[in-house]
Amino acid sequence: MNATRVIVPMSRGLRDEFVPLERGVLRLTRRGRVLALLVVTILVCIAFSVGRVSSSQAATGEPVVQHTVLVTSGETLWSIAKREAPTRDPREVVDAIQRANHLTGVLQIGQTLVLPALS
Repeated sequence: MNATRVIVPMSRGLRDEFVPLERGVLRLTRRGRVLALLVVTILVCIAFSVGRVSSSQAATGEPVVQHTVLVTSGETLWSIAKREAPTRDPREVVDAIQRANHLTGVLQIGQTLVLPALS
């Protein structure tokens, strides 16, 4: 019996794609390198944005002063609002005091109320 040997040429591209890798070596294609660079760039931009926002909030440098008032007999939120911010609309001031102190009910004598910035 005559055996005929057939040689099939491989294209150059197929032969170059299969390269045995050493264990633990990572090889990225061009697309993979571009994607990795894009991800790193996005993460750096996010980190700088977060840093800028938090530093701009803390950069005022002025201490926050909270004024308080002690509720006495016969006082209402309306009377406190008119006394503490006479040039402003008392309704707005009452709302601000309620929000700042999480008020839902009646005032108690001796209760300390935090007054928000009423300038």
